[in-house]
Amino acid sequence: MESKQDLSRLTTMESKKKSKEELYLEIENLAGEIQSLKEEKRKLKNLLETTTEQADRMVK
Repeated sequence: MESKQDLSRLTTMESKKKSKEELYLEIENLAGEIQSLKEEKRKLKNLLETTTEQADRMVK
């Protein structure tokens, strides 16, 4: 026989479960965020390279 605590834990676990559709949407959103972060990283890298090149020219 399950205790009240066990039943409460099971109910909580079930309420936290997401449907497959919700999980697919979350994955899709995360993939979009990853693409945005990659683009931002690329832009920042280019900015850093440009700034470094300009600073090197000023020092010479």
